[in-house]
Amino acid sequence: MNPSILHGHVVKLHHSDLEHRSATYSRCGTERFDLSITFRDCKPGSMAQFIGLNPSTATEEVDDPTVRRCKDFARRWGFSGMIMTNAFALRSTDPQALYEASSLFPEWLKNDEYLRYWARNSRVGRVVCCWGNHGTYLDRGNAIMDMMATFNVQLHCFGLTYQRQPKHPLYLSKKTKLEEFTV
Repeated sequence: MNPSILHGHVVKLHHSDLEHRSATYSRCGTERFDLSITFRDCKPGSMAQFIGLNPSTATEEVDDPTVRRCKDFARRWGFSGMIMTNAFALRSTDPQALYEASSLFPEWLKNDEYLRYWARNSRVGRVVCCWGNHGTYLDRGNAIMDMMATFNVQLHCFGLTYQRQPKHPLYLSKKTKLEEFTV
C-alpha cells in the first residue's frame, strides 16, 4: 500500500489458513476505505476490485453477505483474491445513513485516493462496479466513472438497474455474467 495514502488511517490485518486479509479504516473506525482478501489456496496472481456503495459489517476478520458474494464471484473467475472498495467509505448497514450523514465530503476525498490506488494497481485484473441505485446520490457513480476514465480503466458490472446504475451483487445468481460498464 502506498504510505502517503495511509497517513492518519489504521490498517488491521488478519491471517488464517484460508486467507490473508487487511482493511484500512479511519482513526475513529466509522469509515472503511478498503478490504483486501487474498485466497491462500490459489496461485499468486491478479485480484478483482469491486466498487460497492458503502461498507457494511465486513472487517479484516469477518465477511458480510456482500463480501461473501463478491469473494465467490472472484474465485469463480479465477482470481487470487479481491479488493472491496466503495463509492462512500461510511460504514453502515443502511444506505439511508449516507443521506443523513452531516458531511461526507472529507472522507470522500480520502476514499477517492483508495479507489484510484487500487484501480491503477498492477495486481488488479478486473474492476467491477456494483453500487446499485444509490450511486446516483451526489452523482457519485458518474464521478467514479469519470475518475476511472482518466486512467483508462475498463469497468465491468453485473447489468444495470432501472436507474442505469450497476447492479448490486447480493441477490444475483451465481451464474450472472459480467458486461462492460459504459453509460
